[in-house]
Order: sequence, then C-alpha cells, then structure tokens
Amino acid sequence: DTEDEQVIEMIDGIIKVNVNISKYNEKNEFLPGAIMQIIDSNGVVVDEWVTTGETHIMNEYLLIGEVYTLHEVKAPVDYEVADDSVEKIKVTSLDVDIDTVQVIGVEKWGDNSKYLKDMDLVKGECIISKDLYDKYKLKKGSSFEGKAPYSGETYTLKVSSLKNQAGAFYVYMDMESFDTLFKDEQILSGYLSDKELDIPDEKIYTVVTVTDLQATSDQMTLSMGDVFTLFDAFAILLFAVIIYLLARIVVEKNAQSIAMMKVLGFNTFEINRAYNLSTGIVVVLSELITIPLSYVLLRALWIAIMKVRMKGWITFYIAPWIYFAMFGIALLVFAGVFLIEYIKTKKIPLSLALKRE
Repeated sequence: DTEDEQVIEMIDGIIKVNVNISKYNEKNEFLPGAIMQIIDSNGVVVDEWVTTGETHIMNEYLLIGEVYTLHEVKAPVDYEVADDSVEKIKVTSLDVDIDTVQVIGVEKWGDNSKYLKDMDLVKGECIISKDLYDKYKLKKGSSFEGKAPYSGETYTLKVSSLKNQAGAFYVYMDMESFDTLFKDEQILSGYLSDKELDIPDEKIYTVVTVTDLQATSDQMTLSMGDVFTLFDAFAILLFAVIIYLLARIVVEKNAQSIAMMKVLGFNTFEINRAYNLSTGIVVVLSELITIPLSYVLLRALWIAIMKVRMKGWITFYIAPWIYFAMFGIALLVFAGVFLIEYIKTKKIPLSLALKRE
C-alpha cells in the first residue's frame, strides 16, 4: 500500500520519485518481516527492503515509460507470498455499427506481461481482435469510430495491429492512452490472473465459467446435431440416386450394343468400363468443380448474413478433412453404382444382339 504523500521530479526522461510504501495486515496494522523489492521489466532490482513497523520511503531515479513492479520475495511468518502476477485492466464499451466492442486498457504487455506477451502496443493506437477485423475489414493504419452508449460521445481509434483472438470484439490500448481518451466515460476495473483472487462474495456480481461460454454452442449441438446428421444422410442418398439413374439410362439405352459387344468377345468388365467411364468422369469433374464453388458461395452468403443481420461474429469454417470426405464418398457411391451396373450388364443376353430396333 502507498500513502498519499509522494514527490515526483522529472529530468530528461528520468523521474525522481519519493514514495511512501507500507505493508498492512487485515487489521490495517503494520506487517513486519516481509522482504520487498521494486524491479524493472528486465528483472533488475531497483530497491529492496524488509518491512518493519514503519513506512518505507522509496527515493530513487526511475526511467519514464519503464514498467516497475512491487514484488514480495519473502512473506512474514504465517503469511503467504503475495502474487504479483495479477495485472490490472480497465474496460469500457463502444457501439460500432450494430455491435458492441469492449475496449480494454492494459498496464502491461509484451515481455512485461504474463498474459499478453503476443501484444506490441503503440501509444495512442490500438490492437483489435480477429473477429473485429473479419467483420469490418479493419487493416493496420486504418481508423474506425465508436459511440459511447451512455454519453453519446464518438471516439476515433487507430488500428496498429491484429490480435489472433476469436470469440468477441476486443480492442486493446495502453493504460495511459485509455485514461486520456475515456476520462469522461464510465469505466470498469478488473484484473488478469491465473489464480483465484481473494474478493469478498458481496462484491462479485456474477461468475462466468468456460461451461457458461460454451452453453450456446452446446445447446445448438444438442438441438440441431441430429438434424444435420439426417441432412447429410439425405444428401448422400440423393447423390447416389442421381448417379444410379444416370448410369442406368446409359446401360438401358445401349443394351443391344452391349449384347453385340459380348458377341464380339468383350468381357463384362470391359463393356461396363466403356459405357460407364463417361459417367465416372462426370462424377469426378463435378466434384472437383462443385466442392470449391459451394465453399465460395456458402462463405459469401454467410458473411453477408453476419454483417447485415446479426450482431457479433461467427467465423465461417469448414474442417479441411470434410472436403476429402466429400470427394471420397462420391467415389464410393460411384463404385457401388458401377458394381450394380456391372451385374446388370452381365445379365444382358446375347440374343438381344439379333433383335431389330
């Protein structure tokens, strides 16, 4: 805990600070016996002391823009070492078109952060999540406007880069730029931590777990999963019927010619291959053309619906193995039809060759 009195002197990129730091217990009493440090982003110890029954006075020269962390090396007897991996954030929201975007101000990022190591924030600019980029096609260096839902004030944000994060619309800014830009807005404070925080129950509004976040998708799977299975089965059956009818027409229309080929000494496999090879070529070519084409059309339709009709963003994704599965199923269906037509061709009598048209 730091007391109210502090002195800051700025000299050519260096700040001379005079800060009072105290450690208290739950009864608000001085807590002696703890070894404390002030460390910079490179792990260099700037100041170190052992807590006593008095306030520690930190009188050091610090670099402007550097991130310093108050770290507890050793806890007093009967106490646990304080977790300094907790990182403070601030959150507000903006309305962008029909969507609500969460703007997050962070204290630490990159190598200084435990949770946001993949971020490289630029002062005065922001990093956007992948979903926000996908829906509004915001590129590096572009700007977009958002309207505060309560004050009605419009803010312009400049994009510096993209964070590969799906599932929501997030905008990340450094804390200083965040405070400057949204100083007149309603702000929520929070913390990033991989451990449970000691927060009184009466101050917790709600608890959101991974299960809660997956509830919608789980409900869709339970309610619609069987429907899509039936749809797949119907599509395969319809495809099989069409290919069968196509092959059947070819064989039945050429039954007399097939009988004549038998008379001339061609075996059943050679005859079937001659008449159904064209059908096989059509199947292969149609699959090679319609599978990519259906992907392009479905993706365009999905993006149009998401942009115009729906809030938020659900990424259009089809697992690569599905394309190979579709092509493989088509070949298996044709192989089955080929076998059926092989049996039918074998049953065509030689006497049919003598029949007049």
